[in-house]
Amino acid sequence: MPTERATAHPDPFQLPLFPAAARTPSYLGTGFSLFTLPIVTWVGIHGAVTERQLLYRFWVYDGFSASHGFRVVRHLVAQGLLDRHPLTPWAGRRSQHVVTLTRAGWAELPPARPIAARVSEAHLLQVAQVALIREAAGWTVVRWAEAWPLLRRLTLDAAWGRLGRQGVQEYELLSRVRDPGLKVWALVQARTGDVRLLVPARSTRGIRRVCRDLTKLTHFAEFRPLELELVAADISEDVAEQRVRAWFRGWPYSGRKRGKRRPSGQPRGPIAVKIHAVPPYGELPHPHRVEMPTESAYARAGVPGPLTARSATMWLATRPGGVL
Repeated sequence: MPTERATAHPDPFQLPLFPAAARTPSYLGTGFSLFTLPIVTWVGIHGAVTERQLLYRFWVYDGFSASHGFRVVRHLVAQGLLDRHPLTPWAGRRSQHVVTLTRAGWAELPPARPIAARVSEAHLLQVAQVALIREAAGWTVVRWAEAWPLLRRLTLDAAWGRLGRQGVQEYELLSRVRDPGLKVWALVQARTGDVRLLVPARSTRGIRRVCRDLTKLTHFAEFRPLELELVAADISEDVAEQRVRAWFRGWPYSGRKRGKRRPSGQPRGPIAVKIHAVPPYGELPHPHRVEMPTESAYARAGVPGPLTARSATMWLATRPGGVL
């Protein structure tokens, strides 16, 4: 394949991801330069993704055939930027493949802390699955500081519709609730502004820890159910959902010692929640066995396509300190 100039395909990712003093990526100017940096960045964000997730994100959901995607992934593996190994070696050729960054691939990205060893590969793949499906539907992963104003406005609108003019005093008290400063990530719908809080389900203890943090929003749940996005891979999704529902159904007595009084100001009844989840990453069908969309799913949802740095906010999602 003839070598192309770097100026022939202006790369919109170079400016937001690399500072002015940073060196130019070594692979710019090759035939696959349009996809190389977005793919390397997305794999680096999640730590590990399946090959099918790459093909769906950059080709199938964007309205293109995955045949070109297979060639691009093989090219990046041959260049030494990506590592590709089977997910289930005992399945032979039917096994899916996991794609990770090599040392050369990490060198092309800004410095970042390594992924914590306590995060399993299955959890990383399920996080990538949530980002893949939800972003194609118009959702964006944001930090709590960006989600709080939207969640507060949605709750106040619901409270005003229920209370009316007779509940002005209660409405004013609700509007004075301060930011609880939760250590969670959230999904925000671009068109409607809906907010879903991400709940990682790595263990039963971790579920209790996140749910205990979410109980700071009990005043809001009286007027609008808390919408939660469950990320379950290390334990069964059904078991994780039962744990979450049992916690909020038994509040304010969940996880408290016997005889301890109810916290002041907390409601007595259970907390209303709505739980959402995506199918496991292993159930993603082969790209050649699905019907090709007539248009880009990103354009239909009104969000930027995959060849942007829109998901760069998840850079620390799987790092220590992030909820994912």
